[in-house]
Amino acid sequence: MYKDFKQNKLDKELADKYTIDFRTVSQIRNGKRWQHLYDIHFTDVKPPKSVKLKKLTLDESLALLADLPYYRNYEIADKYNLDRSTISRIRSRKDWKSIWKIYDNRCATTIESTSNDGSE
Repeated sequence: MYKDFKQNKLDKELADKYTIDFRTVSQIRNGKRWQHLYDIHFTDVKPPKSVKLKKLTLDESLALLADLPYYRNYEIADKYNLDRSTISRIRSRKDWKSIWKIYDNRCATTIESTSNDGSE
């Protein structure tokens, strides 16, 4: 299963392969279950807990939000050096509420200005 994780296989795909619930696969992938195996298999993948993940500027944060429709969580996490669970919370709008407001306002302004171009 850990080889499959490193090949970025989806939780649903692995749940079917190993005949377990996809939520269990997610817990194993994120070290919530089988912690002893997680530590062995992901020492080369995940930074040590003592290493702080980088903080993003406003422009980087807005670029991350713009990437959400086009990339999977693991791709965005790798690109911005963030944890996959952080990306999941951002995508579901549980985190970064103030950044989402700025992003939504910018998108609304862009849509409004392009629709009022006087071509009627």
